[in-house]
Amino acid sequence: MSAVGRTKRFLTELGVQFVADIAWGYILYQIKDCTAEDVYQAIVEDIDLWKITPEKEKSYVQNTFVKRFKPQINKYADRITPELIFRGLQKDRPDMAGVIINFQDGKGFEWLERQTVNIINIVKNM
Repeated sequence: MSAVGRTKRFLTELGVQFVADIAWGYILYQIKDCTAEDVYQAIVEDIDLWKITPEKEKSYVQNTFVKRFKPQINKYADRITPELIFRGLQKDRPDMAGVIINFQDGKGFEWLERQTVNIINIVKNM
């Protein structure tokens, strides 16, 4: 790969990381008041996180985040996996990660996977 190709690749990866960092910061802000018990209840009741997201926050995601980063979202959203979200939770919210990973029969991670795929699909189609 040429120096130009490597530079383009580096800048692309840097852009992806930048968008991911902004999205993760927003997610952490939104869950700051959530507890491990809230996560447990959400898994037990199979709560769809997007459905309970306030309209004001959905509007912000659509009119600010998606509007600004739509090309990057379309190109790189599939890199956001449940595993990636889980690793972020392990680092920043180990209480929540503990509930998810220790939930009976893998149902916690299955719930996280459904939430991740659902929200990514919604955001990609905005």
